[in-house]
Amino acid sequence: MFRNPSQPAACSLLSHLPSPAVLDELARSCGLMQRRSKKLSPAVILAAFLSAVPAVEHSFFGLASLASRCSGQSICKQALHRRFGASLQEFLGAVLAHILCTRRAGQNRGSLLPAGSPVRRILVQDSVHLALHPCLRQDFPGSSNQHGNARAVLKIQATFDLLNHRMEDFTLSGFNRNDQAAAPDILQHLRTGDLILRDLGYFTLDSLAGIHQAGAFFVSRYSKAALYHPGGQRIHLEDWLLKKLRKAAPGTCLDIPVQLGAGMRLPMRLIAVRLEKDSANARRRRALSNRDARLKHTPRSLALLDWSLYLTNLPAQAHAGNRIAALYALRWRIEILFKSLKSQGLRLPALLKQPMNKTKLEALVESAMILMTLNTLAVPAPACRNTSKRGAAANARAKHVKPPRHVSLLKSARVMNLLLTSLLDQWLELPGMQPFDRLYAQFAPAMTYEKRRRKTSAHDLTAIFTAS
Repeated sequence: MFRNPSQPAACSLLSHLPSPAVLDELARSCGLMQRRSKKLSPAVILAAFLSAVPAVEHSFFGLASLASRCSGQSICKQALHRRFGASLQEFLGAVLAHILCTRRAGQNRGSLLPAGSPVRRILVQDSVHLALHPCLRQDFPGSSNQHGNARAVLKIQATFDLLNHRMEDFTLSGFNRNDQAAAPDILQHLRTGDLILRDLGYFTLDSLAGIHQAGAFFVSRYSKAALYHPGGQRIHLEDWLLKKLRKAAPGTCLDIPVQLGAGMRLPMRLIAVRLEKDSANARRRRALSNRDARLKHTPRSLALLDWSLYLTNLPAQAHAGNRIAALYALRWRIEILFKSLKSQGLRLPALLKQPMNKTKLEALVESAMILMTLNTLAVPAPACRNTSKRGAAANARAKHVKPPRHVSLLKSARVMNLLLTSLLDQWLELPGMQPFDRLYAQFAPAMTYEKRRRKTSAHDLTAIFTAS
């Protein structure tokens, strides 16, 4: 059985932030600093931009005021403006890359996955888009309305390591680069044994073939692609499900080997799960309320919504078909991270709607990514009980112990932003400040989920690896 610690590791946050010496090296390599500055050091610049995101402050006067508070000295906005350019953006990107390379000490595959599973990591890829001020429509083009007026929209592509609970990669682009175009981006981060979870927007045969050739695994929704039996006979999925299995009971799970694509013939498994009547009817209501003119629903396509269809190349011996749907549901974890980016303390949408140039926008977005990454590192990853013979007695005794409450990513993000000033002051070693870990520990009970009947995403993550 898996369980989470009762509170996040507060003191580890400071260790994830680069030291001033490391920041000086990054600043020199990016051309931000040629010699040591007495006032506006790279650490002060980073602290000012991190403080600007939750404060919804983007003006040079506001940034200079935040830098003055962090350094304890008076810094004018002209001094900050002289360092503002491509080198600053490259510096913040280098800091983000440095934090993304952070590994959790003491975690490995054996402590997070059951024996026999070939999965080493679970990578969730998804995107979020944010509306920008119209002055940025040339750099970040969005969609146009019926009058031809183009909007400015930023799209963030993110890859999250679900088991180690850390961000793997970020990319920024305009809204005109859709998810299918970004589907191959994850191939450069793949390792043997990775499991990729993505929604239907990333469904392309080429990307699935690349994942399979890299020795990795995937779980994806089924799109309208040709399916064949291993013997080569074409599978007519609608006729098969709607005629032969129309009386299947809710909860019925079908697991059959198939080949995908008329040309590629990728070997994989098709998982079909019959939904409950209420869930299927809710799907049909959402489909009919969709105003997209490209969607032309027919009685057969609406009837097919009684089934959830998944494609995976995971071996059936280690991952049964009835667990594939639960694995795919873990993709929702990254949506919680996006919610913390948009509404819980960071308030990034309100900041980005203000007029600014491309360089300042990318610097502020990278600062927000740093804060969100620190939050994911603060919240503990899942841990499992000891499965050895010696640990069997301890596990039996632990059944009588009240399990600790899971930590909420959203509440943790709000608390970290409230205590951001204390964190940065201690990191910059300003005198007279209360230790951040002590303050953070005081808020630990407020960061856990409240008691509820509906299971949280943390419970879903725990239950995946508990089932035999």
